[in-house]
Amino acid sequence: RVTDGRPHVILKLAVSRDGYIGRPGNGQVLITGEDVFRRVHVLRAECDGILVGIGTVLEDDPSLSCRLPGLTHRSPVRVVLDTEARLPLSSTLVKTAESIPVWVVVGADADPERLEALTAAGCMLIRLARPEGQRLDPHAVMRALGQRGLTRLLVEGGAGVARSLMDA
Repeated sequence: RVTDGRPHVILKLAVSRDGYIGRPGNGQVLITGEDVFRRVHVLRAECDGILVGIGTVLEDDPSLSCRLPGLTHRSPVRVVLDTEARLPLSSTLVKTAESIPVWVVVGADADPERLEALTAAGCMLIRLARPEGQRLDPHAVMRALGQRGLTRLLVEGGAGVARSLMDA
């Protein structure tokens, strides 16, 4: 963060034997065991932030918290890439935003009413410019997170997010 203005990024993927990280429409599909579960939660406790895309939230409704005994207080800031501010107010993330921070990275052109509702629910918004019809620029996202103090970021979610970060 000091030299590049962005957090150190750790990309976590669990890949099945057939090369997939999930199946659309099936919700969360477990393809790892208890040892990996514990390691992921230790990683969460060691990071300042954990990032997923809106697709992962809509599909899985994750909590993105550290659920290891004795480390629950180390749950990182939860970051959702959500260009159009579609994060449901009924989601686990929004319902727990007062106890574990939720930052929603949205496009500058996102619906103002949705932005107001997310803010009222306790989410912090990060608005970024983007070319019309395109995704958020991963470099701009990382700079914005670095400017807000994130040093270590665990990226857990979504093939699209993983692909855009790898491409960047």
